[in-house]
Amino acid sequence: MPRMAERRPRAYQVTEPPRTYRVVHTEGGTAVELGCVDGPPAYFASLDPFVGALLRRGAAGDVLLVDAATDAVVMRRRVAPFGARVGESFRRRDG
Repeated sequence: MPRMAERRPRAYQVTEPPRTYRVVHTEGGTAVELGCVDGPPAYFASLDPFVGALLRRGAAGDVLLVDAATDAVVMRRRVAPFGARVGESFRRRDG
């Protein structure tokens, strides 16, 4: 009769305390704070709502995720508007 593998408990990872990050938009030497993100670890998808809002406005530049405690830039995403103007909708190609 085959012997089943022993089940061993896993060592749990030590989680970091929640951090606060500031979201900053920089363009042409000016910096504007867009908001803050509390709790989750730094991840590029945390900036998606802010990048989407800037694209809808037609803005360009960089969106920075800055650690509020150390002022270190944790993440940077470049924002470049599409070829359409603000307010235009996407048109389907015929053919």
